[in-house]
Amino acid sequence: MIELKGLSGKSLFVNHELIRTMEEGPETTICFVDGTRIPVRDKPQEILEKVVQFKLRLQQLDIRE
Repeated sequence: MIELKGLSGKSLFVNHELIRTMEEGPETTICFVDGTRIPVRDKPQEILEKVVQFKLRLQQLDIRE
């Protein structure tokens, strides 16, 4: 899961594998595979970087075990 900021400023933890699309605007709207839409403060490029970093950490854990 990745940590994002909701519009209220509170942390949201999102399963990145369930993200279908992201729409950029004044806020970013994340669209999930089930049709749920959540607006967040993070920009799409920031979200993408968080996903990449999360996957890299998972790979590092697999290598160590």
